Amino acid sequence: MQYRPLNTLPTALSLLLFFFSATLLTAQERSAASLRLYALHLLETEDYFRAVSALKEYRFFHPSDTSALFSSYYSAYAYLRSGKYQLGLDEATGIAPEIVQRYPHVHHNLTIIQSLCYSGMKLSSYALNELAPLNRELDTNGNAAICKALYYAETKRYTTADSVLQMVQHSATLQSNRDIARQMRSTLAKVDSLPVKSPAFAGILSAIVPGLGQIYTQHYFDGVQAFAFVGTFAYATYATYTYETVTNKPRIGSTLFLIVASAFHLSNILGAARTAEFRNSRGIESLMLDIRSQALSINLMVRI
Repeated sequence: MQYRPLNTLPTALSLLLFFFSATLLTAQERSAASLRLYALHLLETEDYFRAVSALKEYRFFHPSDTSALFSSYYSAYAYLRSGKYQLGLDEATGIAPEIVQRYPHVHHNLTIIQSLCYSGMKLSSYALNELAPLNRELDTNGNAAICKALYYAETKRYTTADSVLQMVQHSATLQSNRDIARQMRSTLAKVDSLPVKSPAFAGILSAIVPGLGQIYTQHYFDGVQAFAFVGTFAYATYATYTYETVTNKPRIGSTLFLIVASAFHLSNILGAARTAEFRNSRGIESLMLDIRSQALSINLMVRI
């Protein structure tokens, strides 16, 4: 029997390939975990742009239903926090429904993200419609209730908003949400103490003295400007009328100046009323910005 030496080269290559594949698989698993942790860290530090990039990288290199859900959910969360509401909606609605339904708590929070995106786009009715089908049993932390209170506040139903927030303040399982509800109630309480300027009274003041209504609403430059324009054309009308009377000329120039002066005076009256309305709305909008900011601080982090 002739002895044949064992060919070790193919065997060595096979073993090397096996160990390389095992090492690569382990490295990929570590890479997936590290990318998830890195993305979450960026979200916690409010570095939303880099967080979205890390999430996209995670979804691309580690394709699966779980990675797709994780990436889309937290991308929508990042876009919401950074004020890019339309992109947040696109991410939130782009997840396959059959994947989302496997995770009830993720679906619950994803719906809240969509509602807050609509709220940020000032589409309050859409925001409330998103919250309507939510299961109240899943809202023990009070996230959905806070979003509803935000909707009621934005639609000027302040009493209803306060009632909802009072319920959250006493029954939410998350202490952070109880604190948010308390802060929102404190902000809502300032609505009644906002200084309100009467548009009708501002218009009457400007009708009596041009620019006085603007000064009443604390728009001093507009008041001086209105007085200067109307006063100048009123004086021009008087001077032209006097000249035409003395010289016995047709009153064409004074008539034209009177029309211009009347137009400026009418716009001065309407401007004073609108300035009062603008000042009132600006005060409320300033409070609404605070309330939105407080509502957006709810904890939407969820385990996937």
